[in-house]
Amino acid sequence: MTIEWNVIATITAPVVTLFIGILINRYSDGRKTLISYFGHVSVFQLSLPEGGYVQVNTHAVVIRNTSRLRSTTNVRVSHYKPLKNFYIFPSINYREEILSDDTMDIVIPTLVPG
Repeated sequence: MTIEWNVIATITAPVVTLFIGILINRYSDGRKTLISYFGHVSVFQLSLPEGGYVQVNTHAVVIRNTSRLRSTTNVRVSHYKPLKNFYIFPSINYREEILSDDTMDIVIPTLVPG
């Protein structure tokens, strides 16, 4: 009885390729990757009743963890001066840190996948 190596190679090659593909996919999906971009940036000038005006600057920063498997920890969003009013959606736990150079960090302890 002779072994048909062509038949064995034809059968095992797709199986081995499948397992290699699964390992590569699992490795690449396990990486923590953050993306961020500005949703909008706006400037408004509001007239004051006693004359003059005040300038109001607004912007939206979108941050997303693109990993499908792992959470990202200690995400820091820095701002050049402390913010008085800001809003985070969806509602998550965060803390504000005022640094020694009078800048501000918003620290998100855990950012879930997706």
